[in-house]
Amino acid sequence: MQRRRIRYQSRLLDRYIVFAVLGVVAYILVLSLIAESLATGVRDRAKAKVSAAEVKHATSSIPEEVFWPHRWPAAPISEVHIIKEAMEYVTASLTKVMPFTEHLPEAQLAAWDLVLLTGVSTEWTPTAKELKAAAEAALSTAASTAPSEALAAVREALESAAVVWSMKGAAGEADEVREFLKGMPETPAPAVTSAASWSAFSREVWSCVTAGGASFTTDSITAAHDTLRKASEFFWHPGEQAAAVPPLHDSHLLPLRSGTYDAVVPFARLLLQLWVRGGRRDSDKQLVEAYDAAVMSIVQDLFYTRTVTAGVQAMNFTFVGSRAEALVPVATPRMCALAGVLAQGIRYGAHRYPARPSSARYSEDDVLQAAEALATSCFQLYAEPAGRKLRSAVYVTGSGPVPGYTRATNDDTSASLRSSYCDVPGVLLESFYELYQTTHDAMYGLWSVLVMRQDTSDHCGLRKTDITSATPWRRHIRELRTLWLLFHRMDCLVYRGSRGSRRMCGLATTTIVSPVTGHLVPVPNTPAAL
Repeated sequence: MQRRRIRYQSRLLDRYIVFAVLGVVAYILVLSLIAESLATGVRDRAKAKVSAAEVKHATSSIPEEVFWPHRWPAAPISEVHIIKEAMEYVTASLTKVMPFTEHLPEAQLAAWDLVLLTGVSTEWTPTAKELKAAAEAALSTAASTAPSEALAAVREALESAAVVWSMKGAAGEADEVREFLKGMPETPAPAVTSAASWSAFSREVWSCVTAGGASFTTDSITAAHDTLRKASEFFWHPGEQAAAVPPLHDSHLLPLRSGTYDAVVPFARLLLQLWVRGGRRDSDKQLVEAYDAAVMSIVQDLFYTRTVTAGVQAMNFTFVGSRAEALVPVATPRMCALAGVLAQGIRYGAHRYPARPSSARYSEDDVLQAAEALATSCFQLYAEPAGRKLRSAVYVTGSGPVPGYTRATNDDTSASLRSSYCDVPGVLLESFYELYQTTHDAMYGLWSVLVMRQDTSDHCGLRKTDITSATPWRRHIRELRTLWLLFHRMDCLVYRGSRGSRRMCGLATTTIVSPVTGHLVPVPNTPAAL
């Protein structure tokens, strides 16, 4: 009996010892966690004090100096987070847009390459047969309004879808679409004397070049080159510095060497993209030489910078004008496209071609600096996080940018002004996309997200009448496509092509964005493309 009692007490004592040991271990763990959290807090507070002291010292040491470029935030950008946010925004927006395009063939056709790129929903994924039916419907509805523009838009939408299908390995669908493209009517040749502006003339030439589709040959480049040469002889006299050329449909087009945005930038972009489209051959060197000369003229004659003082800080605004606007600095949203054109030229080596003249004053670094300065100013003027409404034109004064309009009052004023500021997000996004491809600077990705956020950029909203019009939907789809392309490129660079298809990461080197529709246009993949 006594032995049983002793064994029972021994077992009870063993249990107490085990519980005591476990309690001591738990106590030590709790103390360790508390000590670690306290130490982490102390380190974070110390780092914050040091960072604040450094920032205070830096700002106090140069209080009167111009802060350029003015960029925010100061902390490093988490590319992984903004990639996720942007891609979610694109897929969510596209899912909302697609039901409204069901009875609008032009908008539906414009969206389908983006649907294929994102894989947003199998419900909206088109087949080649559906694509052809939408193309025929779009051409029939637009036959009475602007058949040449509609034909170019349909061609580029179909070619873009074929490019995406090829990238995804669906060669059968891509070939079927390209066969349909061969049977489409040809785009009429552009007439020099019938163009209302360089911008309209450039669109016509580009449409003729891209009309070749899959059977693209050098003939279209040669024909376009001849057309450009004739246009240059008619509109551009290199020896003249300020004289206007004969008017075209009441539109005065100034010579390239001292012209306005409308005379210079569309023409320069066309020269560059025709050269890229043709594979940057030696036989097309006249195109890149003319582009290089145009860029030198733009940087020298058309770039203006005004310093705006705000309190103790100052900021530089860079804009594109003309000699006539030197005393009245007007910045318009269309000028922001030039930043992307300059960045694209740098990426394709348009300023380092063989036999470049030694008299060239500007290097790639100079051109890139000008492009980045212009892009930063455009973001500050038209999409700043303060939430100001996007404007048609801005007068840059010494005390800050002032909203202004450059068009005279007429019956179509409200529509034209609405169209101008509605186009701002698309222009900014395409320039940021080109600059990101050239610089790999994540700030352009952050700016793109800020441009598309409703709370920070009050860009064009839809009206009741827009439900039956394809134009606002195509505009928004173009914005979404550019945003997706930028962050897809960022995804490929951050994850080094380890996520998804490696073939899809080749979009940046095998395609360019059409200046007319924003669709993907295939280009030869040569080593010079970065």
